[in-house]
Amino acid sequence: IHADDRVVKTVSASMSNYIMEVMNSLRKSIPMPTYITFLLDSSGIQRAVGTQTFQKRMEQGNLTRSDDIGSYIFSYDRAIEHLTRFLSGSCKNASAKVLPMIRPILEQWLTAARFDTQESKSVSAHDLKKSSQTGRVIKQLIQTRASLSILAAFALDEITNRYNILKQCPNFFIPAEYLELDEKLDTVILDSIMSTCETSTVIWSASGGQFDDSIEQHLFLARMLGPATILLRYRDGMLKRYLKAVCQRISSLQGTKYQQKDSSKAVESTESDSRGISTNLAEIHMSALLLILKCKEPISISNLVVRNEDLKIALLEVSNEIEGLMKGGHLGYLSGKLQHQVKLICELGLAK
Repeated sequence: IHADDRVVKTVSASMSNYIMEVMNSLRKSIPMPTYITFLLDSSGIQRAVGTQTFQKRMEQGNLTRSDDIGSYIFSYDRAIEHLTRFLSGSCKNASAKVLPMIRPILEQWLTAARFDTQESKSVSAHDLKKSSQTGRVIKQLIQTRASLSILAAFALDEITNRYNILKQCPNFFIPAEYLELDEKLDTVILDSIMSTCETSTVIWSASGGQFDDSIEQHLFLARMLGPATILLRYRDGMLKRYLKAVCQRISSLQGTKYQQKDSSKAVESTESDSRGISTNLAEIHMSALLLILKCKEPISISNLVVRNEDLKIALLEVSNEIEGLMKGGHLGYLSGKLQHQVKLICELGLAK
């Protein structure tokens, strides 16, 4: 239950929770598809129409400090919390019974967040403020966060319910038979993580947010990446694939920037904006990787790497390649921080 831009009478958070609890108590007398549809519809995430207000304020130039994208994206956290709690608790072995039923909507939410960052390189922040797609993209970020949160909740439930079995598994990964995911969905999840980082950078800049403020940037990214970190930790092979994907993306961005140096002067201004966006995107990916490596709550990525020789090798290779790409550039300080963190994890088994 979530208010939209129209003038509507909404119930309080406590009443909303009470209604959900009542429906949950009646779930055994309701067909499961009907109950799940109720949960998804009442969360308001499918519509997330409150983002229209943000779009209007951007166009009018009436944004205040509290009107950044985070305030809109995270305003749905209560709805996401209720949805994940009731979905994962809807029946016994919910990950095996419920997850396959809601997978189509989760995939829809994950793939919707893909943002054409190549096209965005030719669009200035001023142009983006006037673009009708800004509110839509923020809506997609909300849906992606919701989808990742639901998948993370199912993963944590499996860890809790099957701890005695899982502790015997290599590196404490969740076997596929206990969590109904597969390589195809893993790919969708990884794509959505990468796209979420890039989309956040472009939209945040257009909204007037100070994304060069490292503290503010890190707080925002930490909240956005929290659910994804759980999946990176407990899905076998996903962290290694993420490391390679980040490295390839940064390499691609740097290659694009260097190619543009040879372009004609007729588009010099556009090239400057494009190089700036490429640099921002590379920076956000390195910052996100650093945050994931430093993550300690609710899980520790560094502890996994310390115990896994294959991940150690992959992480060192990625950090060395990124440092080489950034050498001599103004992002060299960030790649140096990444290299230092990786050495702490791989050589000392510690993470500051």
